[in-house]
Amino acid sequence: MTGAVRHLDGPRPTKEAFLHAVFYRARPGAHAVVHLHSTHAAAVSCLADADPANALPPLTAYYAMRVGTLPLLPYHAPGDTALGPLAEEAARSHHAVLLANHGPVVAGATLEQAADAIEEVEETARLHFLLRGHRTRPLTPEQAAAIAPPIPLTAGRAAVAALLPTGCSPNPSRFTCLTQVTQICLPKSRNKCDPIERASPSWRR
Repeated sequence: MTGAVRHLDGPRPTKEAFLHAVFYRARPGAHAVVHLHSTHAAAVSCLADADPANALPPLTAYYAMRVGTLPLLPYHAPGDTALGPLAEEAARSHHAVLLANHGPVVAGATLEQAADAIEEVEETARLHFLLRGHRTRPLTPEQAAAIAPPIPLTAGRAAVAALLPTGCSPNPSRFTCLTQVTQICLPKSRNKCDPIERASPSWRR
C-alpha cells in the first residue's frame, strides 16, 4: 500500500481507519487488521506499571506463538493521526500493539489469524489480572523466542535488536543475528545474515 487511502464507497470509515492503513503499509503480508476495545486488554493499557516495550508477559505458549511481544504505544486521543507514524514504526517489527488507555490493534495474514491473535491478547490480559498477587511462572525468554511469530524482512536492525532475548546483540562484531521467524542470536562465526527459518539449539547463545 502506498500513498493516501481513498474512501470509494460504502459507509463512512471509522476515524481510526488510518491505524489499519499504517499496519497494511508496514506489513505487506497482512490482509486483515483488527482493533478492539476489549475489557481486559484495555484495562492493561491503563496500568501505570505496564512495560512500554512489552505490556504483557508470555503466560502461555499460545500467547507467545500468536502474539510474541506487545509494545504499549503512548496515549493519543481517538482519531489523532499523530499516532500514525508511531504505530507504523512499531508495526514493522510487531504484528500486535496496545494503545495506551485504549485497546489492542493486531494484523494477520488472514482475518482468522488476526482474530485468533487478538483473542490471545484479551485472554492473556484476563489471566494477568487473575494472577495478580500470585507468584507466576511465565515462559522464559528462550522458551518464548523458540515459538515466537515471524520478524518481517521489513524490520530493520534496531527493530530486531529490540526483540532479541536479554544479552543478545545484533552488533556484527559480537554476533550475526537475523531470522525472520524467531528471535535468535547466531555466533559471529556465521559470517552472513542469512534469512533462515530456524536455527538449531547449538546456535543459540
